[in-house]
Amino acid sequence: MRSIPLLAATTVMLTFVWACGDDGGNVGPNNDPVATFTVGACTVGVACTFTDTSTDPDGNNTIVSRTWDFGDGSPLVQDVTNPSHTFAAASTYQVKLTVTDNAGASASVTNPVVVSGTANTPPIASFTAPACTVNIGCLFTDASSDPDGTIASWSWNFGDGSPAAPDQNPSHTYAAAGTFNVTLTVTDNLGATGTVTLPVTVSPPTATQCTVAGTVVSCVLTMTQRSTVTITLTSRDCELSANKVAVAQPRRQNIFFNVCSETVGEQKTVTDAT
Repeated sequence: MRSIPLLAATTVMLTFVWACGDDGGNVGPNNDPVATFTVGACTVGVACTFTDTSTDPDGNNTIVSRTWDFGDGSPLVQDVTNPSHTFAAASTYQVKLTVTDNAGASASVTNPVVVSGTANTPPIASFTAPACTVNIGCLFTDASSDPDGTIASWSWNFGDGSPAAPDQNPSHTYAAAGTFNVTLTVTDNLGATGTVTLPVTVSPPTATQCTVAGTVVSCVLTMTQRSTVTITLTSRDCELSANKVAVAQPRRQNIFFNVCSETVGEQKTVTDAT
């Protein structure tokens, strides 16, 4: 007779346990996040800060990834909440933010961003064509300028098939005489370029075949065509009087009659009588 109430109590207890298990298993559907962002005033060449203000109905901490497209052709920026970006030109860019939550749901927003300021002006490439001689280092001097920035790199093409030089003021040695078209390309700090090409004349070697006999120094310069010769006094020695510089052939003529009275750096031009 007592076993019947005990059985009824056991049945009620099992039903209660089943009901608790059913309540704990109910899970609602995942909701899409809402993508939004803000941005301050943007200026060309200055880092512009973007702030992600996206939300998720299931909890803001469920947004696990972000992708930014700044609309200027630059690479996408991944998984940065508040990125900075520098625009190279003034314009209105369509900036897109895509957010994804931990269940794979995503949302996007595209906002126009106005970038103010003057567009980058390309640099002006310039250099002075030097006088060059075969087998002697020829110094090139950059005279380029940039009206709204700075020049970041240089590239010299010497026109003789040699590799380009990246130096601002390079020295280059030509192996043959002639006229070469030298091109200088400069790039500014925002990526704009400027180019200039100038002809550079490379002269044959100067007289180097010299012999010394006592106090007389003789140097031979071979010419195979009608020529004009310029002689420059680079130093002088006045321990001996009447130091002369003269041309012996084909017509005898004094160039520096008395070296001691001449000015170092002075030039004399000599031509044949005919």
